Amino acid sequence: MPMNAPNTLKAEMGMASVTFPLVGIGASAGGLAALERLLPGLPAQPGFSIVVIMHLLPDHPSQCAEALQRFSKLPVSQVTQHPTEVLVNHIYVIAPGTLLKVEDRYLFIDEANAGHTTLGAIDYFFHSLALSHRQRAVGVLLSGMGHDGCGGLAALREQGGSTIVQLPQDAQFGTLPQAAIKASQADIILPANDIAARLLMLCNAAVSPVLVGDGTEAEAEAQALQEVLEMVHRHTGHDFRHYKRPTIQRRLERRLHLHGVHNVAAYRTLMANDGDEARRLMKDLLIGVTGFFRDRQAFEKLRETVQPAVLEARTKGEFRAWAAACSTGQEAYSLAMLLADAARNMSDPPRIHIFASDIDEQALGVARAGLYPATIQDEVPQESLERYFVRSGKQYRVRQPLRELITFASHNLLRDPPFSDLDLVSCRNFMIYLDRAMQRHVLQRFHFSLGRGGMLFLGSAETAGACRNCFHRLTARTGYTARASSRNSRR
Repeated sequence: MPMNAPNTLKAEMGMASVTFPLVGIGASAGGLAALERLLPGLPAQPGFSIVVIMHLLPDHPSQCAEALQRFSKLPVSQVTQHPTEVLVNHIYVIAPGTLLKVEDRYLFIDEANAGHTTLGAIDYFFHSLALSHRQRAVGVLLSGMGHDGCGGLAALREQGGSTIVQLPQDAQFGTLPQAAIKASQADIILPANDIAARLLMLCNAAVSPVLVGDGTEAEAEAQALQEVLEMVHRHTGHDFRHYKRPTIQRRLERRLHLHGVHNVAAYRTLMANDGDEARRLMKDLLIGVTGFFRDRQAFEKLRETVQPAVLEARTKGEFRAWAAACSTGQEAYSLAMLLADAARNMSDPPRIHIFASDIDEQALGVARAGLYPATIQDEVPQESLERYFVRSGKQYRVRQPLRELITFASHNLLRDPPFSDLDLVSCRNFMIYLDRAMQRHVLQRFHFSLGRGGMLFLGSAETAGACRNCFHRLTARTGYTARASSRNSRR
């Protein structure tokens, strides 16, 4: 059977959603010693399964599965069949020279040197685990070198999964766990000996429903949720009461799972007794899903639309843009590359100035540094990668001329005064989290920021429908690009 199973094969197998949690464990140097301390703490029937992704020499047979079997009560097998069904209470180990991905209850094998991805083996599996199992996924990162797995932990957290990282001082090689902690992707940090007990708690919580009840109980839970959001506002200064309830509930459910509590009332009590929990919940609510040129077709359509506007801006000498809710900066830099390309071949081009804002100071720190993992090769076109980035070890750094086009600033989009006299506002995949009243409020702010004819660039799942008189749409099916109507429509 070929390595890359076609979608028709997957459809024929009838992939029903898996009903038990799946744990991905990533490790490199020193990982076997960490697993030798972790696995004995698991019973023969823990109620979940594990996939172990190790960095193995590609041309040498591996005895990793046999070694793990010596100190595991669960059956351990190396994945050599394509596809392999994931059975509950089993451990699966990657084979040398391969990449593994999971879709529902099956593992698929890809060749490590096929050239279709720059992701490391751990990141490659964790990304698939995040999309496949979401809240039923747990990622564990043990001893090792480098950064492989850090991006995958971020993907797991974005999709509602949980993450555990070995305490660096407890690891034989602490570089890998330390990198995950530095990137703020570790929900839980523990010595290897204590990870099994926490896995049992997390996976049990993942299959136990959050209790809401009905009638009086439902009212009490709604009141508890309101009080939780008020505590977040009081402790952090950020008000999430206008976020859509399903968004808040998904993020909140992750916090409940991490703490092993089963209703919001119990979580409210926990937050009242833990001064740091409000900030942790805030960070979960701010988790941003971003990337370079995310939704490539939408950016290409914007490129066509914005070219005449950049040309026209020569008369005033400046093209001003705002990348709102910019997170860790990838979309702001994508916008900068697009605008720099538009101006590059012009005689007497306008100065480009992009304001990029977010309320997450840690995310802004990443954006200001302009240092990203090698995996951006999968997102940034080769020509742009060579023109606007320089290789720095196993990472890429934004070149200074591009960096100087952007001013990164802390700014609360819902509360702080908007920027003004802009030609373009980009705010992608943020308004989907807001209720309709707040969407209207934000759109009115954007309309104020733009001159007549200025452009608004939204995500593919968003529209300006909450403020119909402010904008008229320019594109269909490839993101949402709109042009501002007359200024008089603001009032």
